[in-house]
Amino acid sequence: MNQIAILLSTYNGEKFIKEQLTSLAEQSYREFDIYIRDDGSSDKTLEYIDKFIQDSDLSIKLLSGDENVGALLSFFTLLREVSAIDRYGYIMFCDQDDIWLSNKVEISIERMQELERSYPDLPLLIHSDLTVVDERLDTIDSSYWSYQQIDPTRTDLNHLLVENVITGCTTIINSNLAKLALPIPTDAIMHDWWLGLVATTLGKIDYIETSTILYRQHSQNEIGASKFGFDTVVQKISKLSTPIFDRYIKQSKVLLDRYRDRLKPKDLDTLEAIVSIEYIPWYRGKMLLVKYNLSKRNFIKNIGLLLCR
Repeated sequence: MNQIAILLSTYNGEKFIKEQLTSLAEQSYREFDIYIRDDGSSDKTLEYIDKFIQDSDLSIKLLSGDENVGALLSFFTLLREVSAIDRYGYIMFCDQDDIWLSNKVEISIERMQELERSYPDLPLLIHSDLTVVDERLDTIDSSYWSYQQIDPTRTDLNHLLVENVITGCTTIINSNLAKLALPIPTDAIMHDWWLGLVATTLGKIDYIETSTILYRQHSQNEIGASKFGFDTVVQKISKLSTPIFDRYIKQSKVLLDRYRDRLKPKDLDTLEAIVSIEYIPWYRGKMLLVKYNLSKRNFIKNIGLLLCR
């Protein structure tokens, strides 16, 4: 019986889905089941998936449902369905347009089991770097972390509350984390961000320094990657308006309300501080950001954080 479930959400992905599914079939470690939920595609995505299932010896289950709910709720639905089966020890997340390197599952499960030996009862999350490629799979940058100036060690709560460094399509989580994180709240900004917050407050996060994915950039990317630089920073600062900071607060409030009795005192103080910003004068909110080191990695990004609201 396979202990790994791979969750794949698709939406109008006919252009790339066959390559992604092929990369799963070519994994060096194949003891996994694939669960696919289509989010209401209007192209040939489902046709291609059905054909692949017919021709493949992989264990693949296509969940019914043609409603378009977006990536967050689609992955939440998949995670809820798989967790209810209660037979998988580990869960991985898969996007429709990338390519998994052939050893991704193997090195991910090896690192997870290594971490479990140190923390056998904790909720755990492991993520990795990615190789940024263009639509034709030509390399843009061998390291997404370098390309975006991401520091994978910055997963303490005070950092993760305002900047997500975890890319969902690289992650593997254990069943302890899946059960603890469900249901994923509607105020979660993204499923990977929520899982990271639960893992850092109540469990452990680790990372694989090497790339495990070809992270394809194209015109239809829902999130995607843009090279870190002055122009990119200016664009992002312009988006750090009240609405996005309000989303940080709402996500933090759900985390606080749901796990208050299980939080470490330091994390409890940090969450109460960020939630309180909604109700206090602007200047006092900025003082709390500094006091609790609620910060992003880059100086310019932090200026933007201080300017918002």
